[in-house]
Order: sequence, then C-alpha cells, then structure tokens
Amino acid sequence: MSLVHRRHRRRAAVFLLCVATTVVAVAAPAAAAERQRPSAADAGAAVVEFSFTRAGGVAATDVITCTATADNPHLSTHNPGNINVVGRVNCTATVAGIDLVTGLFRGNTPVASARRVVGAYPGTSVPAPAPCVNGTYYGVADAYVFAPRGYQPPYLHLVHQSAAVSITC
Repeated sequence: MSLVHRRHRRRAAVFLLCVATTVVAVAAPAAAAERQRPSAADAGAAVVEFSFTRAGGVAATDVITCTATADNPHLSTHNPGNINVVGRVNCTATVAGIDLVTGLFRGNTPVASARRVVGAYPGTSVPAPAPCVNGTYYGVADAYVFAPRGYQPPYLHLVHQSAAVSITC
C-alpha cells in the first residue's frame, strides 16, 4: 500500500471519527425537542434534585448537585397585563452546559415557552411570559444539565412542575 493511499485512509478514519463524535455530542440535546410535561404526581414538588459524581483518590467522591424549579405563575410586576413563570436550574458547582426550557400552561394548553442554553455556568433561569387571560396556570422547568469532564452520568434530565394557580387579570 502506498504512502499516499495510507494517508487518505487515515484522513477518512479521522473524518468518520469526527462525524461520530459530533453525532454523539448533539444526540442528548436533540432529545430536548421531545420534551413532555411531568406527570400530575410531580406537580407542586419543592424541587427536583439530582447529582453528578466523580470518583477521587482513596474513597473520596466529588459531587455536584443540581436542582430545577418552576416558580408559581404570577401577574407580572414589570410587564403589566402579562402572566409570568420563571424556570431555574442551580448547581453547587460549574457544569459543562445547561439547556433550560420554561413552559407556561393554562389548563392543559401551553400558552408560552422560552429556552436558554448556557455553557460553563453553575445555573441559569428563563422567564416565559404570556398575555393575561383569567384561568388556572402552572409552570414547567425542563432542563438538560451536562456534566463536567470526568463526572457521571454524562447529563441529567430534570423536570419540575409548579403548583396550579388561579389567576384573575
């Protein structure tokens, strides 16, 4: 096999490895498009909390704990005539990335959503406002949190639903 032929095979292998790595890197965030509301059993729970762990030296473990919350929907004080809900993710240390979607629902109908994606932060928040219409509302915080290098699992999927709140405009 000639030297030129070997180089082309090596380039092709590196190219395929790069493509495979890219596909793996975007596979988990792509799941964000398939988000679903949490079950009624999750409604009103204080927070949703999970942890990443990294094994250390002799019996040492390093833990990063992350929580997701959706505030109760409320009349906006800075945007009169709107109802607002804020989704939040907070971690005890910086994580590789956070993909957070906040949803506002009237009854079982989605009326607003907003998304924020950040890298190398310990937390983020995103509001989802909607024009005020009398009704019963709840909010949902739906987040993928990506672990720093060396931590397991590679990502967490956190979903929290607020309590249902009756709002009169």
